[in-house]
Amino acid sequence: MNTSKITDNDFKKLTKIGVVIPTRNRSKELQAALLCMINQDIQIEEVVVVDSSDNFDQLPTYSASEIKVTHVHTAVRSAAEQRNIGKRMLNKSVDFLAFIDDDILVERDYVSRLVSVLFATEAVGVSGIATNQKINKKRLKPFGLSGLIHRI
Repeated sequence: MNTSKITDNDFKKLTKIGVVIPTRNRSKELQAALLCMINQDIQIEEVVVVDSSDNFDQLPTYSASEIKVTHVHTAVRSAAEQRNIGKRMLNKSVDFLAFIDDDILVERDYVSRLVSVLFATEAVGVSGIATNQKINKKRLKPFGLSGLIHRI
């Protein structure tokens, strides 16, 4: 699709975005991440939260939002497998899928920028770097084989 032929508003209306968020014992961080998704400048169709917390608490409802939020509990404690569970649960009508970690706060235009790259380049996937500015811990760079692959 050539994005130069459609307006920014059309672009935002034509895309259905699904988001999967794996989480475990971080309800406050999760709620902040969900608010970031609700406040995106592009409409998010659905968010699936796959939660392996010890104490499963229902999320507050976001009645002002048009986003469907599905919150499921699992015994699986692998974020990668939780993403797969969320992907399988997501509505099949979504055009794009984003994986966001529960402790990441993204800018208002984060998802629309990722989708714009997909449209412009006809890529099958993009990766965006998102960090939580409220966390002061320095993240370690990957090392060994994973570090080599990361640098390539």
